Amino acid sequence: AQQTTTVVQAKPKVVVTSGNFEAIYAAAEQRYGVPRQILAAVHYVETGQRGDTNTTSYAGAQGPMQFMVSTFNAYAQDGDGDGLKLINDVHDAIFTAAKYLASNGAASGNVRGALYRYNHSYSYVEHVLSIARSFGYAG
Repeated sequence: AQQTTTVVQAKPKVVVTSGNFEAIYAAAEQRYGVPRQILAAVHYVETGQRGDTNTTSYAGAQGPMQFMVSTFNAYAQDGDGDGLKLINDVHDAIFTAAKYLASNGAASGNVRGALYRYNHSYSYVEHVLSIARSFGYAG
């Protein structure tokens, strides 16, 4: 008797947040080519996936994705289509992070390099990647 084995592919984990940010991550991924799990992991590391927030770090980084104002201004995107690009708006911050990461190589496969540009720390890069993998990222 021949035995057959059925291999069931596990579905990638869905990034679940209290703020229901999955649609924003997906839209930013579609526009900029940065994996949604990477965006979700950066958001998680930076502010625990907070929504619109005025949170500021000791170094002066602001908003849900913790941008320095000059960096945000250089890459700012209007993620929610309201005509404004606000550092404390979760839609704008996620879209801006996606553009920044894409511009620094993430959309063409250099996710590590892009994350290092986001925060000049190899431990930060590894931490974000570990979280992204827990969200289903295969890289």
